[in-house]
Amino acid sequence: MKIDSDIENIVDKVMDGDLLIKDEIICLLKRDYQSLAAGMIMAVANEINRTASFRKAEIHAQIGLNLSPCPNNCSFCAFAATNMVFKESNELDAEDVIQLALKAETSGANLFWAEAGSNPRDTEAETSKGRGMDIKSCVEMFKEADFGVLKGPSVIYSGSRIT
Repeated sequence: MKIDSDIENIVDKVMDGDLLIKDEIICLLKRDYQSLAAGMIMAVANEINRTASFRKAEIHAQIGLNLSPCPNNCSFCAFAATNMVFKESNELDAEDVIQLALKAETSGANLFWAEAGSNPRDTEAETSKGRGMDIKSCVEMFKEADFGVLKGPSVIYSGSRIT
């Protein structure tokens, strides 16, 4: 098996630190995700990511501040009133938000997103039952993948620039 020279040239360009043009990006995106070329692209992307992040992962936690049925009724959305995920508005008070943020930080999160309109099923209890992963599981997953986990505030969102 051989990887197309156009893919090799694009990957070399990226590894040299050059930015891609639109046609090169499209070329990469058109590859079959199960192909040898896609494997090479993913391996290079993985190395770039690990280098840029100093092999450290950030763990972000999220809580919805207010939840209510949405009248737009998009069929894919949990907030659609017709999906009846929840039937009434619910709003967290400031003390609850503070306690959730402190719990997230204690668990290892270094950025806390307080958002309006979050999926009402994204609670700690539901997430850890299979809808996703809780914070501690995320920390362990990154450690197993040889990523350290950043301690303290987010590097990406603190105004610092990773170079």
